[in-house]
Amino acid sequence: MSVMNARPASVMQHLFGYRAHPSSLAFGLSQVERVTRDCWGLSAREIAEQRTNYPYFAALLAPSQANSLFEKMLSPVNRGQAPVVHRERGAARRLRYCKACFREDLQNDVPRHWRRVHQLPGVCVCPWHGGMLWQALNPTFFREGYILPQDLVELGSSQLSIKVSDTQLHACHQIARLSYGLLTNKVSVNAGSFWEQVVKFANGKTLAAIELSALRDLQIAMHSYLGSGFLQWVGVPDRHDPNIRRWLCGSRNTNSILPVMIVLLAACCDAMTGGHASTGSLIAARRPPPVIYCVNVGAAHGTSHPVDAIRRRGDSYVARCNCGAHFKFSRWSGHDAIDARPCKPGGRAGGGRHRSSLGQTVLALRAQGKTRREIAVSLKLDMKTVGNLARIRGKSQERQSTNTNSRGQHSHR
Repeated sequence: MSVMNARPASVMQHLFGYRAHPSSLAFGLSQVERVTRDCWGLSAREIAEQRTNYPYFAALLAPSQANSLFEKMLSPVNRGQAPVVHRERGAARRLRYCKACFREDLQNDVPRHWRRVHQLPGVCVCPWHGGMLWQALNPTFFREGYILPQDLVELGSSQLSIKVSDTQLHACHQIARLSYGLLTNKVSVNAGSFWEQVVKFANGKTLAAIELSALRDLQIAMHSYLGSGFLQWVGVPDRHDPNIRRWLCGSRNTNSILPVMIVLLAACCDAMTGGHASTGSLIAARRPPPVIYCVNVGAAHGTSHPVDAIRRRGDSYVARCNCGAHFKFSRWSGHDAIDARPCKPGGRAGGGRHRSSLGQTVLALRAQGKTRREIAVSLKLDMKTVGNLARIRGKSQERQSTNTNSRGQHSHR
């Protein structure tokens, strides 16, 4: 380095073989491997995995696409020509940092340094501290090569001005945490089948029956969950864009979703299935109900059976199963209703059907090992009524079983 101009721009030119700019990826790694052989002793692959954000993109791409991206990173000629990588626009391209992270650097007596995760697409919140990130303002300095954190005084900086609610800020924090998991190889995605799974999820066919009739409903839910301000910052068009696939997919090939969109979709789907009614984790005008298993585990369908329909009633949900069970709940954990209590079915159903459903619920709770006193407290019934319901419903099931066996023997003869 003593024989060359030690300005950052010259150093970066010598190191990469081209005038490098702050970004998520670095190209010309073959050159970097040769220049840093004595000090780092790392191969080009190790440099990509330990010094760049390549692991984040590799975890979100098909193996062939990830290998193709790495091959492009070896040469400075192909820099920027990575169609599978999301290109940030406007303010999203600026160098981002967290003041709390810089304070920790000073407390730990280490030089202030940029964090890779803060430069990932869609990351506007620090995954460790949960605060909105700051950005360097003067883009002309980027043309000078590497920028030191102490240059921020000359660069000028400001906090990201993304308008989000407290709930949407929490959602952005989840995006950052998921992105960090991808960067550190703690999370992986099957990119080949991801879009197919999202479509099935939105249609309520496999992953969860959340009653989203079309992908348009998923788009509305995403705008409500993450906030229009965040999505515009990432580069997603206005919520009224009629072609949702155009901004969810990087091309017409539905298997080529942009990595950042995979992260956004995965975070939203996770919130829909694991949200809590009282936390407002998904504040949408058409808030999708949770996927709940029927509490009548004594029925023919057994355990882990999703109910047929769920509708919102005030601050709670009403669930209906094909076994005849109807119950009301407002809190859940995973797929299990925590405060399930029987309720009258809608429509023209009378008290007889409600009593039958109540009896099935009592039997289901008895099958779980709950005592009559516990059931009475849970369902707000007296112990005598609980005993009568269990006895009557139990005899009814015995008669149904006997009649079924008799019909089977008669047909056998």
